[in-house]
Amino acid sequence: MKLMDNVKLKEIISEEIKKQYNIGESAGGSGHLSFVSITQIDIEQEMKIEFNNSDALEVIFSFKTYRESEFLHDDPEMEMYNTRTYHDSLIINEKFEVLKYKKG
Repeated sequence: MKLMDNVKLKEIISEEIKKQYNIGESAGGSGHLSFVSITQIDIEQEMKIEFNNSDALEVIFSFKTYRESEFLHDDPEMEMYNTRTYHDSLIINEKFEVLKYKKG
């Protein structure tokens, strides 16, 4: 299995992140609205592996999310409270299907 180009790989990763995490609009228990977006995806490592007796690609990556809410302030020091960084991995087959997603 050949390594993928980063654009296609980031598209697959982005779609899978949206499935695994609460990305988009949401409301908390008190009814306050917020919107979570993916702000950055970094591919850290790609490895050809065998998974379930087939060739596959394991990808280790990190990504950042940003939460906007009705309580958002323009104070740069508050930025760290609205940004989160995650380190995950996934395994993709030759048909670009995600076979496994691992958080953390």
